[in-house]
Amino acid sequence: MNFNKTLLFVFISCFRVIIFAQKDTANARNLEFLIRGKVLGYVIIEDTWVRSFSIGGEAKINRHFSLSADMVHFRWKFEKEVYPFSGNYNDYFEYALFDARNYLAFEARYYPLKVDQIYRFKPYVAAVSKVGGRFIHIQDDYPPDENEVIRLNSDFKDLGTSLGIQIGNSWGFDVNMGASYRWETKNEDIFINTNNTQYTSNVKDHRWVYNIRINFFVNLNALKQKK
Repeated sequence: MNFNKTLLFVFISCFRVIIFAQKDTANARNLEFLIRGKVLGYVIIEDTWVRSFSIGGEAKINRHFSLSADMVHFRWKFEKEVYPFSGNYNDYFEYALFDARNYLAFEARYYPLKVDQIYRFKPYVAAVSKVGGRFIHIQDDYPPDENEVIRLNSDFKDLGTSLGIQIGNSWGFDVNMGASYRWETKNEDIFINTNNTQYTSNVKDHRWVYNIRINFFVNLNALKQKK
């Protein structure tokens, strides 16, 4: 709980800096301010679900450089069937394992081209960073496999790069993908068998992870110009 409060405080502080910077230079042509966010939920394959919420802002300078901060919730849901009656495969219950991440995402972007005046396409390259936590828990009666993690709390930090494209002017969406290096400290319970669960704490892990982000945005400066 304290960790989530810390994340919220850092996010609000960054967000206020961006907003006040936009207000102080509201008449400057070299600054644009964008509100970003999304609410998404979809099925990857059968019994595997994803949901993601985010809210944040981006301050763009001279149409070439920008800084952004986003607060993100992302969660995997993995379902398994339990058949209470032997031989009856039409009568079953579903139980889930939830694998969630709550984090702050920061980006420093460079937009090299000015093709947006014609096509509204703005390709960019970005340095990305994430700071947050990962959490795994299961529903009661979920049937774990041997050596499956059934509870996890961790803190992680990511640093990497991505390529992306922003589409739209007054409003639109952007998507980017890339890779980051993750440093993670984990506390976890591992299911060994029905009589044994192994607990480990302060396990240090570091590895490469892929990065895919989607955001919808509203450009406040472009909306003002239309008025």
